[in-house]
Amino acid sequence: EFLRSLGYDCEARVAGPLNKETTFALDTFGIKAPEVLTSADGLNVVLVDHSEYAQSVDGMKNAKILRVVDNHVLGTVTNAVSYDTTRSAGSTCTIVYNNFKEKNIAINKQTAQLLLVGILSDTGRLKVTKSGEKDSVAVYDLLSIAGVNDLDAFYLRMHEFADSYEGLTDAQILVSDIK
Repeated sequence: EFLRSLGYDCEARVAGPLNKETTFALDTFGIKAPEVLTSADGLNVVLVDHSEYAQSVDGMKNAKILRVVDNHVLGTVTNAVSYDTTRSAGSTCTIVYNNFKEKNIAINKQTAQLLLVGILSDTGRLKVTKSGEKDSVAVYDLLSIAGVNDLDAFYLRMHEFADSYEGLTDAQILVSDIK
């Protein structure tokens, strides 16, 4: 959504099956899940929340990586056109939130919902050891835009799904949070 607001023709894709926490969030807000990207071979891509070929879909080494947006240490992807990384954010969604703010672009409700869920998930509801001031500012701004009235109740419900492995095989549990 951020890139589209800047005039780019692009769409979100995911690198594999969604975990239960993500499915809960999408279902709660009535948001359609992005399609799964099975190969990046020959595509222009922006990597979000990772910069490791091992965490990417097949063909990433043959893709043109336009940008990496990540709050982790830079990984094996060193040929991107640009990098938007910071270790001072507990979530990549905080970086995206700040991109919207820096460009003075309004955040729509659906985007606010997705960013909010991402920050809460990554920071364990703003745990001191996993988050910082930037994450807190983002969460409390996004709450009203997202239409979430009770942060604690929402996070507890979300967390129930994050911790649920009901109906999953051991193999599915093992890869449930792989990028």
